[in-house]
Amino acid sequence: MFRDCINASPNAPLPDDLTIFFYQLDTDIITDSLYMELGQVIFPELGDACYIPEICIEIGVYVDTLELDDHAAGYYLSWERCCRVAQTTNLFDAGAEGMLFTASIADPVLMNSSPRFAPYPSDGYFCVSYANQFSFAAEDIDGDSLVYSLSTPIKGTFANGALPDPLGGGPMPFTNIPWDTGYSLANICGGTPAMSINSETGVISASPDIQGFFAYGVVVEEYRDGVKIGEVRREITMEATLCEFDVAPDFVGFDITDTIYIQPFIANTIPVVIEDNETDSIEQTVLYLESEIFTGDYDILAEYELIFSVPGQLYGVITWDSLTCAYVRDEPYWAYFLTQSENLCTGEISYDTLNLAIVVQLPPNVNTVFTSPTINYDIIFGQEDTYEFDVTAVDGNIYDTLSLSMLTLPDFGFNPISFEPDSALSEVDSPFEWVITCEDIREAPYIVDFQTITSRCFTQDTTYHQVVLTVSLPDNEPTILESPNWDNDIYTVYQDSTYCFNVRATDLNNIDTLFISTDYSSDVFTVAHPATFADSSGLFDVVSQFCWTPLCEHVRAELYHMDFTITTKHCDVINVIVQPMDVFVTTPSLGMLDTVPNVVTPNDDDYNDLWRLAHEPDYCVRDKRIQIFDRWGKQVYESFDLAQEWDGEIEGSPATEGAYYYIIQYTYLEDPRTYKGTLTLMR
Repeated sequence: MFRDCINASPNAPLPDDLTIFFYQLDTDIITDSLYMELGQVIFPELGDACYIPEICIEIGVYVDTLELDDHAAGYYLSWERCCRVAQTTNLFDAGAEGMLFTASIADPVLMNSSPRFAPYPSDGYFCVSYANQFSFAAEDIDGDSLVYSLSTPIKGTFANGALPDPLGGGPMPFTNIPWDTGYSLANICGGTPAMSINSETGVISASPDIQGFFAYGVVVEEYRDGVKIGEVRREITMEATLCEFDVAPDFVGFDITDTIYIQPFIANTIPVVIEDNETDSIEQTVLYLESEIFTGDYDILAEYELIFSVPGQLYGVITWDSLTCAYVRDEPYWAYFLTQSENLCTGEISYDTLNLAIVVQLPPNVNTVFTSPTINYDIIFGQEDTYEFDVTAVDGNIYDTLSLSMLTLPDFGFNPISFEPDSALSEVDSPFEWVITCEDIREAPYIVDFQTITSRCFTQDTTYHQVVLTVSLPDNEPTILESPNWDNDIYTVYQDSTYCFNVRATDLNNIDTLFISTDYSSDVFTVAHPATFADSSGLFDVVSQFCWTPLCEHVRAELYHMDFTITTKHCDVINVIVQPMDVFVTTPSLGMLDTVPNVVTPNDDDYNDLWRLAHEPDYCVRDKRIQIFDRWGKQVYESFDLAQEWDGEIEGSPATEGAYYYIIQYTYLEDPRTYKGTLTLMR
């Protein structure tokens, strides 16, 4: 089954399956049916090396086997389908007419093989106004005689627009489809001579003079010993098209006179592509160039290079690179191209020309813009030692020269601004740096102006960018005295011991300078063997240590007074914290005895077995002496250590029970002291 895969209705594809009816030739009685599924789909290649038409034929092949009983008159088969290509030129209302597929089969007893048409010919199409010849010959393996003839397209009785794909096909007689006006079996496709077929060879000759779609049938009758034993038919709608056997070479993408635009400063390439028939040898395609850009009096000349050539195409490139501003002008540079080729099929010479106006121009201007910095900056003094940002300007035209500079004088602050001009193509960048001091803090903002001068060939543009800088102090954080951390201002210290503490202050502002100092005229620093302390300063966290080892000579009733001063300098703002401190120097005992026992019982019961004084050891107590006397005034015990204990013995023997008398003497600081009393010894 043949189908036009371009012009046929998309609603009428090749059927997936079909059923053929078999009739007896003499009775038109249906005897069998054969169900067949679509097998192979073939797309024959049309045309030849000189021309390939834009025609698509789709061939569906259905194959199956059926055994028929012997019948002297033979059989014919029938299958119908609707509808035909509506654009068919030579049939009346072809889009409403069905198609009939039929063949006559000899009596099976003859063991006959019907003729088989050769594959669809590659030249099976009409070229308008051309003497077309192609073969629809068939082969008969039995050697029977074959007679070819043209026939009017026919239709059956089953298929129509309402039932386009009926089951099987109707019986004879079949109906001829009416020809459209001016067409007939004698004039199938028009033109001179009329379409005909060689009855012996099956070669068809036709010369249609208009484009269109022409339907016809080819009948092959089969004779054996002069008797017709069967026939097969092929019916097809064939397109008549304009066939160009000699396609002139063509400059692809260009009109005969055309204009292109290139730019200076960049690599300009102009592809030149020539297409021709693949059969026209590329060696026969010659390209001629003529232009001032190739041979003129210029410092920079254009060049042409053949990149590659394949059958049917030549690809070359014109390069005209790195042009300067001097080449920019309103008038175009003209380049003339000529190509010719000899057609392999016809031997004819064909040409194509290209008059190309090459205009060197600047592309549309892209404004220069500053991409950094932003226009407002709030600078908190102290967060960074150096405040910096990049000043960047860009231009979309890669050949534009940018010159970046700062218009503001660099010495508007206490420290000069660091900024260097920059010049480059397309993009400039330079760092802005400013070391800010307390002297730069003020309410009024600083205005910094930058400019970029953009130079592009014969023009210059200036772009300005203003940055507003506000310099301020950070939020003031309080200075905190971390230590000493006391609840009162009086501290008691003991002689002969070293007393130290840290004076420490903190401040979260990194710009605040902390100073810790004291009044060195205080007595604690002027006495012999004075206290030690060193002033200190710094940021964030400052500490200094106070140390003193007072001696007995420093013990007094009056307090030692001193003041520690924490000074915070916050640029021009100064805060002062004064921490007073009084130190009282004393001794552990204050020169006093806590308890003098009046009873001693040395009987080893662990209660009052020893007579001892209750007192605090004191370095400032000296010249110590303890004496114990019996009642007759005889000294029975003596010690020069207040910590010494009497065990109730005299020269190693237990003392007699009774009353005893004691005298305790010592000097506290410069004050002599005496304690007298009685004690009772019991056992």
